[in-house]
Amino acid sequence: MKGPLIYYEIKDTYGTDLSSTKLASELRQSVLDDLDLGFNVELDFKGVRSISRGWGRNLIGLIAKEKGYSFVKDHILLSNMSKSVRTTLLEGTEDAVAQ
Repeated sequence: MKGPLIYYEIKDTYGTDLSSTKLASELRQSVLDDLDLGFNVELDFKGVRSISRGWGRNLIGLIAKEKGYSFVKDHILLSNMSKSVRTTLLEGTEDAVAQ
């Protein structure tokens, strides 16, 4: 991942247990705005205990559906995810892309 990086610490802004699809949609729009300006984005999940499948779908899933998995992989760094958060995020992403 080359270029300038915008950093989001998810826990500090959104909490440790994430289920609000509205908040996920708001974060998605912020991420898309940063990407449109030429930034890469890091989403740091340190301290996040759980996310809902809908939260994952509305955040990363809809970006992957719109721009493709390769774009997400090349421009969005997902760091410090627990195994359960990673699994749920992937399931939500697959849900969005399949629709």
